[in-house]
Amino acid sequence: MDHVGVAVEDWQKSLHDFAILLGTEASDEELLDKEGVRTAFFQTGNTRVELLGATRAESPVGKFLSRRGEGLHHIAFAVKNLDQTLIRLQEKGFSLTSGGIRKGSGGKRICFLQPKQTHGILIELCEKK
Repeated sequence: MDHVGVAVEDWQKSLHDFAILLGTEASDEELLDKEGVRTAFFQTGNTRVELLGATRAESPVGKFLSRRGEGLHHIAFAVKNLDQTLIRLQEKGFSLTSGGIRKGSGGKRICFLQPKQTHGILIELCEKK
């Protein structure tokens, strides 16, 4: 597992609360304007928690927050070769969300699988550099 994504409404309060909860400061804070999201990561043990804050109501995270409110947004798994992984999964019937493969935080290539095919969980695949 690479990280768990958590959608949050109040960016500053969330950064503060998670820093206290996890006993560490956020790192790698980034604005992904094209996606309408700001992100920050907290290292905890062998994985990370990613906070996701919408910068536009019509962004994917903004829509998620309006439909479901704050909480677990996705689980991300690291893969060595995204293209090969997708070929294998698509051969087994899995498909991507409408966003397709794109650049995520830290410049990684990422994609999301259709949650209807993953038991209601949004799964992100992120290619390790």
